[in-house]
Amino acid sequence: MRAKKRLDLEKLNQPDFIAKLKVGDDEAYRDLDRELFAYFRNFAHKEYGIAKEEAKELVQDVALRIFEKISFFDSSRGRF
Repeated sequence: MRAKKRLDLEKLNQPDFIAKLKVGDDEAYRDLDRELFAYFRNFAHKEYGIAKEEAKELVQDVALRIFEKISFFDSSRGRF
């Protein structure tokens, strides 16, 4: 039985990581996909019973919104 992977939100909330996302750093977006989006896809599939392909599409829609709006992110107003 596999242990659940714990999501490392602290890594994703570091100012330098957010700055990389804001300038469109490809590696930062790959990290985001590996860490956060993979977690969300699995969560939607396992916890809500959403088919894998639908979960993938759902998270892809969320990812697009993040990419479009990341420049507006203000860490003084909350955490990423």
